[in-house]
Amino acid sequence: MSPLNGYISTALTNADTQARLAIDATVSAIRAAAGDALDVYFPGDFTDPVRDAHVSPADVFRIDRERVKGADVIFLLAHTPSIGVGQELTMALESLTPIVLIAPRGTRVSRMALGVPTDLVEVRYDGDEDLRAQLRAAIAALRPRLEERRAALAALDANVTGAKIRAHREQRQLTRAELADRIGLTEVGVAHLEEASDRQGDPSLTQLRRIAAVLGVRAADLV
Repeated sequence: MSPLNGYISTALTNADTQARLAIDATVSAIRAAAGDALDVYFPGDFTDPVRDAHVSPADVFRIDRERVKGADVIFLLAHTPSIGVGQELTMALESLTPIVLIAPRGTRVSRMALGVPTDLVEVRYDGDEDLRAQLRAAIAALRPRLEERRAALAALDANVTGAKIRAHREQRQLTRAELADRIGLTEVGVAHLEEASDRQGDPSLTQLRRIAAVLGVRAADLV
């Protein structure tokens, strides 16, 4: 079996030098603890808000969302609040992706993050050695559940819902732009729903019902 996928969610946009050093140290600890068991993706390596400022907001959202949706586990660095982290937390909940919440002991963490109703493991640590030890234990304990989850969701790697949306849209002789305008998404958003795998597209029930109403079908006809 190929390595499981991990995603590191953390505040980057307004991180000062000290915060960034702490983030980088935690990222290194996660990767060291993961070893060969996890392929860990860190957005700061690809869509850094300073070094990669040329990447458009739409592309940052698309890239990071695809990585979150494709992850088997999310490592949530709760050192500082972040709008982006909040969005990624919601994406993880939508996908029933387990979360490892990491924060130095004594750090106040948002109750919104702590209250997310999914598989949540807290790692509250004192120093680098304690962090690495707790991460190794958390990954070892989670791994059987992560592998079981991956096997159970393998069918979502096909494009079923997107293909049905496209077929019904074309039957109604609507362009992507017209459908997008009527449901409140961008044309790029509709294209993603139609072309991505079910795991990546992952429309919400509200989106499916809205799309179905515009296309004159039932939401059940799109899944």
